[in-house]
Amino acid sequence: MFLLLGLLINCSISYGANLNSATHSKIKLTVFFKEAKPGDTLLLYVSPRYFNSLGSIKPQAQTANSQGAFVFEVSIEFPVGFWQLRKLEYSAASNVKSLPQLAEKYFWEAGDDVVLNVSYTPSAAGLKSICKFKGKGAAKYNLLYRADSIMNKSVAFVNANHDPYDELSGKNIHLMRLVAKYIDNDKNQISDLARYITKTELFMSGGLGLGIHLERYAKNQKMALGSTERIQLLNIVRDIFAVRGVIPIDSTKIYFSGSAISYIWYGIQLESFLKFDKTNTQWIYDQIKERYTGNLREQIIAYWLQYKRIDGELANPIYQDALVKTKSIDAIAQLKSVEHFYAKKQFANYSLPNAEDKIISFSQFKGKVTFIDFWFTGCAACASLFKNVVSKVEEHYAKDSLVVFVTVSADKYKDKWLSGLKTGLYTSDLATNLYTGGDGFMHPIIRDYKLSYMPVAMLVDAKGIIRYFNTDNLYKESELIKAIEELKKE
Repeated sequence: MFLLLGLLINCSISYGANLNSATHSKIKLTVFFKEAKPGDTLLLYVSPRYFNSLGSIKPQAQTANSQGAFVFEVSIEFPVGFWQLRKLEYSAASNVKSLPQLAEKYFWEAGDDVVLNVSYTPSAAGLKSICKFKGKGAAKYNLLYRADSIMNKSVAFVNANHDPYDELSGKNIHLMRLVAKYIDNDKNQISDLARYITKTELFMSGGLGLGIHLERYAKNQKMALGSTERIQLLNIVRDIFAVRGVIPIDSTKIYFSGSAISYIWYGIQLESFLKFDKTNTQWIYDQIKERYTGNLREQIIAYWLQYKRIDGELANPIYQDALVKTKSIDAIAQLKSVEHFYAKKQFANYSLPNAEDKIISFSQFKGKVTFIDFWFTGCAACASLFKNVVSKVEEHYAKDSLVVFVTVSADKYKDKWLSGLKTGLYTSDLATNLYTGGDGFMHPIIRDYKLSYMPVAMLVDAKGIIRYFNTDNLYKESELIKAIEELKKE
C-alpha cells in the first residue's frame, strides 16, 4: 500500500502492547496463482513486525502441488505480524534475480488459515495484483484490499510543482475520513487490533513518498531558507505529520504499526530539511526527545538508528546515549542489533582471494581511503548501486592513488562469482574484486559484521578505522564523494 497524502492523526503518548509473549502457533496460506507456470516458485516473507528490508527475513519457498496450490505453513512465536508474497524470477541473460510482488504487506494473527486466489497483470505503475481471500482470518485481508483499492482510485497524489496546501487538505482528508468510516462500519468479525492496523497501514505507509514530494516541491520552487514560502510549507508539514486529526491513535496498539513509527520520523526528518536545508542529526534527536515520551519515543529512536542509520561524528554519541537511556526490551534489542554499525573500530585484517587466486590482505590498503562494497551475483539492488553510484564515483577517483575501491562477493561458488564479474553489472576492473573463497555468507568477513542482506557499503579511513557503515551517504554519489574528500583531508 503506497498511500497517504496528508494524514492528520491524534496520538496519545502512552504505550502498551508487546510482542514478547510467545504463542508457538502457526499461520497457513494456500495460494492459487492464475498465471503460474510449471516450475514457478513463490516466496512468503513473514515477520513479527513491519518490513524494512526483505533481505533480513528468510522467506519460505514453495512450488505448486498436484492441485496447483502453493501451500505455506509457518510456525510463529508471536501473536501478530505481517506477511508479503513474492514471485521468484531469474533472468539467465542478465544473471539478475527479481522478486515481483504478488500480495502486498498484510497483517496476520496467530491461527490464520487463508486461501488466496491471486492474478496479476501489467499496468502503467507496474504489476497490479487482484486478490481474493477466504478462510479463517480472511475478513481482515479482504477489508484491507477493498479499502486500499478505494484509496488508489480516488486519492490525489502530491505533484512536486503544485501548491501542497491544495493537494494535502480538503479532498484527501475528506477521502481518508470516508475510508476510515468504511473500515469502522465493516460488519465482518475482525479484531479491534486488525481494524486499527488496517487504518494505520493504509493511511500512514506513505511517509517517505510524501516527504520526497514535499522536499522536491521546496527545491523546485527555489524557496530560500527562512523565506515566508518556506516557513509556510514548514507549518503545513508540521500539521500533516504532527499526528492529530483523522484517526485517534490507540497507544496500546501503535507498537504493532511500523508505518506509524516511520511516519512520525519522516515528518521530523522533513522539518529538518525545511529548517536547515539538510539533515540536522542533533536537532532531529532533540526533537524526538522533546515531543515524545516513554516507549513511543524509544521506538522512534530505535527505528531511526536501526533502519535509517545516521552518519558523521554524532552517530556514535547519539547511539550510546540512546542505548543507555532506553528501557523497552524490544527497543534495546533493536539498538543492539546494529551496535556494529555505530562502533568506531578497526576494520579487521581479512585476507581473501582475487580472480587469479592471489590472496589479498586488507592491511595493504592502510594509508588510503577504502570503499568496500559487499554484493552477490543475482542481486538486483547490488547492480543498481554499482550502476547509479559506485561506477561514477570510481571514475571520479580513477587517477587518485589515495582512494581505493574493494568489492567482496558473497557468492559461494567461484564460477558464479566470475560470471557475475564478466557481466559488468556489479563491479569493474577499477576495483579490487575479492570473494569469500567458497564460504559464502558463512565467511568471517560477513558473519563478523552481521551482514544478512546486500548490498552493504563501508568507508574506511587511512588508519583502517570504519567511519561509515551502511549509512545513507554511501548510497548517494555526491554525498559519497563528499565523505571521501573529508577523510582524505584528515
